[in-house]
Amino acid sequence: MSENIFAGRYKAGTFGLLLFLSFLPRLSSAQPNPWACQDSSQIRLGAYCYPEFRPICGCDNVTYRNVCRALNDRGVQFYTDGPCEPLAFNFDPNPVLTNLYVTFVLKTTGDLHIMILDLYGKIYYEDMRFSVDRYDLQIDVTNYRNGLFMIYAETDGYVLVKKFSHVQYY
Repeated sequence: MSENIFAGRYKAGTFGLLLFLSFLPRLSSAQPNPWACQDSSQIRLGAYCYPEFRPICGCDNVTYRNVCRALNDRGVQFYTDGPCEPLAFNFDPNPVLTNLYVTFVLKTTGDLHIMILDLYGKIYYEDMRFSVDRYDLQIDVTNYRNGLFMIYAETDGYVLVKKFSHVQYY
């Protein structure tokens, strides 16, 4: 007489599978968590957002250009005003013909050191601002040589550098 040694396991396995399958409808109809950081149903890739630079720190600890970008690009549900890092800045246009417009936003009020340098380290512009949380700057770059430049910004030991190019048509 041969005995099937898998008979007991098969029944237990079938019971486990049936139990798992009975929970599937509940899992698939689960409501989104209202406390979740991001909601993918809010993402609208390609949606138009006004290009205003009002940085926010998303609940995912990423700095976004503004609330519209955070919601439409990543579905961010919660945020605080200001950048996540100690400093964020934006500039336009790039490339620059005549005037460069730069907006600096600090997480907390502090001192801001600003420089514009070429790739060889020659300083074309330098400024120090005290007790600021936001600073808008317009720089005439008409007399700068053609080429690549760096905007260097520092607050309380935190440094941020971005590049721009200057072109001049003759």
